[in-house]
Amino acid sequence: MTNKKTAVATLVVGLISASVCQVAMAQADDEKRYYQTTSAFGEKLYTAELPALNMSAQLLDRALVEAEANFVAEITVDSATWYGRLLGYKGRHRKAIEVLTVGLEEYPDSPKLLRHRAHRYFSLREFDNSIEDGLEAARLFEGKFLEREKPGPEYFPGDPDIVQFYTYYHLGQALFATRSFADAADWFDRAMQVSMAHDDHSGVTSSVYWFYLSAMRAGDIAAAKARLDAYELTLDDLRDTTEAHSYFDGLQVFKRNRSPQSFLSPDQLASMSERPDLIAASNAYTVANYYINQARPELAKPYLRRAVQVDTWALFARIQAEADWVYLFGDEKP
Repeated sequence: MTNKKTAVATLVVGLISASVCQVAMAQADDEKRYYQTTSAFGEKLYTAELPALNMSAQLLDRALVEAEANFVAEITVDSATWYGRLLGYKGRHRKAIEVLTVGLEEYPDSPKLLRHRAHRYFSLREFDNSIEDGLEAARLFEGKFLEREKPGPEYFPGDPDIVQFYTYYHLGQALFATRSFADAADWFDRAMQVSMAHDDHSGVTSSVYWFYLSAMRAGDIAAAKARLDAYELTLDDLRDTTEAHSYFDGLQVFKRNRSPQSFLSPDQLASMSERPDLIAASNAYTVANYYINQARPELAKPYLRRAVQVDTWALFARIQAEADWVYLFGDEKP
C-alpha cells in the first residue's frame, strides 16, 4: 500500500510540475503542439482541440485549470474523470490517459475510469488497449443501474451522458476498427438498447448506423436490413440535437431514400453545421460504405480519401476510414 501511494504521489507531483512547465511554455509559445500518435499512414499527429459548437475556448481553459486543481487536491473517480474529459477536449489524449491511470491506481475497479481511458486509447489508434479497457468496464457495469456523468461547473457543465452507453458504443468502435464486426454489432446493439431505455433518439440513431455497417460487414445482411427497416425516427425526433443528423442522413442513404451524392452539396453543408469540413468527412465515409457494401471499393476510394483528409484526426469517421483504406488498398497513400 505504501509503494502504491508513493507511486501515486509521484505521478501527481509530476502532473503538477508538468502543469507549471506547460503554463510557462504556453505563455512563451501559444502554438506549442504535443505529439499524440501516428496515423495508419505513418503521419505524426499532434494536439488539436476537439471542435464543439457552443464551446468557448476561454471557458474550457478555465474549467481545465480548476479540474486540475481539484484532481491534485483529491484524487477521486469524479475528479479524475472530469479532468481527463477536459484534457480530451483539448486534444491532450496522452495526458488524459496518464490522469485516468492515476485514478485507476486508486480505484482499479472503476468502470467509469476504464470507459474514459478506453475512449482516449481509441483516439490514439491503440485499439487493443481500448478493447481491453472497454471489455473490463462493461464487465464491471453488469448488473448495475444506468449511471450519468457527473456535471462540471455551471459555466461549463458538460453533457450528462449515460456512462454505459458510451462504454458499449466506443467498444463497438474499437472492435469495428480491428475488423471484429460481429462483436462490434453486438456492442452497438447494447448501446442502442441503453438509448431506447431513456428515449435518447440521438443515441439510437448513431447506434443503428454503426450496427448496420457492422452487421453488413460481418455478413449478417438479414440482421442489418431488419435493423435498418425498423428505424423510423424522423428529423423532428432529433430536433433537440444536431449531433446525429449526419447519421440520420446516412441511414436514409442506406434505405435508398436519398442519393449518396447529395451528401456533399455546399447547400447541405452550410445548413447543417458551422464546421462543414467535419460533416463532409462523416458524409464521405457514409458514401464510401454505400459502395463498400456493394463490393465496389474503387468507387469508395475517393470518399475514403475525403474522410481521412479532415484535420480533426480524432473524428470517428477519419479513424475508421484510415483502417478501411489500409485494408482495401494496402500501402497506397490516399
